[in-house]
Amino acid sequence: MVNYVYEFPKGYSFDNLKKVIEDNLPQSCTIEDVQEGGSTSFLGKLQEKMNSGFSKSKVVGQINIKKNAYVGVNVYCTSSDGTKNDYVSAVEYVPSGVIRFLQSKVLGYVTNLIFPAIFGTHEKLGEPIDKIIMTNFEVNKLDNSLKGAIKGMGRGLGVKESSVKSEE
Repeated sequence: MVNYVYEFPKGYSFDNLKKVIEDNLPQSCTIEDVQEGGSTSFLGKLQEKMNSGFSKSKVVGQINIKKNAYVGVNVYCTSSDGTKNDYVSAVEYVPSGVIRFLQSKVLGYVTNLIFPAIFGTHEKLGEPIDKIIMTNFEVNKLDNSLKGAIKGMGRGLGVKESSVKSEE
């Protein structure tokens, strides 16, 4: 399962992140959609409104990368304080609405066997996206596994990998 969370200690520019991903996309992958700023859907705006009471974090932008009808990765860019761009998460998604419908309403768990055999797995796209972010930016890849969440209870997620250069 592709689910990576990155912390940018020095911040980043959404446009710069988008350009780096576009320039280094794996072969046969395309950027399906780019949404700068918060969500434009009614549910997205409602969710942002509900979250505003708890924290100031907000979505800075979203990049949807598609390999085929079954394999895709959403790159969500967020700001923890509402101003500085500092977190990115990469999450797998299914680009095709037809396949999502078949998964949820028609075939159920059988699709977990059929579609990966036909289209491949999300890891084949997730790993190159991870490599692009880790090699082109100074980031901390956070440990969002169950074990990491239990270890960091009350302190937040720990750092799994880092490409931040130390200043000495």
